[in-house]
Amino acid sequence: NISVVYENSRLRMEEIKKNKIEEELKVAKNIQEGLLPNTNFEFESVQISCSSSPARIIGGDFFDVINIDDDNVLVVIADVSGKGLPAALYMAKVQALIRFAARVFKSPKEIISEVNKQVFDKFEKNSFVTVSLGLFNTKSRKLKFVRAGHNPAIFARNGSIELLNTRGIGLGLDREHLFISNLDEHEIFLGKESLLFFYTDGLNEAMNKHKEEFGMERLINVLKHNKNLSPVEIKHKMINEVNSFVDDAEQHDDIT
Repeated sequence: NISVVYENSRLRMEEIKKNKIEEELKVAKNIQEGLLPNTNFEFESVQISCSSSPARIIGGDFFDVINIDDDNVLVVIADVSGKGLPAALYMAKVQALIRFAARVFKSPKEIISEVNKQVFDKFEKNSFVTVSLGLFNTKSRKLKFVRAGHNPAIFARNGSIELLNTRGIGLGLDREHLFISNLDEHEIFLGKESLLFFYTDGLNEAMNKHKEEFGMERLINVLKHNKNLSPVEIKHKMINEVNSFVDDAEQHDDIT
């Protein structure tokens, strides 16, 4: 009898503990969602639409849209290695550093190099962050782009689709000199009806229950068939395609 009573109370304590952790994670999720900006933006010559869905309650992906001045908008997408709470804490730090650096430095290369300098000694070994930054000038329609180890962005214009596969390594992997010397800043002109698509690898690596990946081919096809729609519509098409491909398989990575 005594052992039964003891076991019951131990299970009850575990249940209370588990509920407390879940409550705290829900609070963390709300805080994290509060760190992300709105999902849709309209500037003079640029429309932007974003979405992020973590694999667990909280995640390590993030996006940001920073209105630097009347003519310049910085778009950020990032993916912290790992998942869950540690990744979420790094995410908050990197996002804050990018916002700060964007007020001081003028080019994506300078911004991301400064952030790398700030995080290099502070990250745990084996932790890193891949980032893409696009700085849009809404007057000149020019875009400056850097890719620090992140998936290549996809650029569509006049019926052609290309991957922006510029050089760069993830934040926190190497010191200042090596980081900067391996980072290319790319400039492109965005004519009317140009589309730029940023994403994290949770999208192209999304798996169905047969362990097949959604893959780049499907991803590019969705863009090909829908590139004349608005950013909001393209985003919804992409989310619907991935969801119907994955079906009832468990989401194994954050998708942004």
